Amino acid sequence: MSLLLLVVGAGAIAFLIGKVWATTIPVVIGVVVGTLVLAVGGSLDDTPLPFVTALATVAAGSAIFVRRRVTPT
Repeated sequence: MSLLLLVVGAGAIAFLIGKVWATTIPVVIGVVVGTLVLAVGGSLDDTPLPFVTALATVAAGSAIFVRRRVTPT
């Protein structure tokens, strides 16, 4: 359920922003969280972070595509 909420949230934010650079937001968040996990001494093997980051980036890109199709220029 939380995975679905993260993906919907990333898509909603990208839809509201509507710019292509909004697809970098999930990547930046994934890099920061991954760095924090590694700095604390954890392992990325224990987290679904790469999968969530990739899924949120795809959702953001899809939301931008939908926004450009729905809203007239």
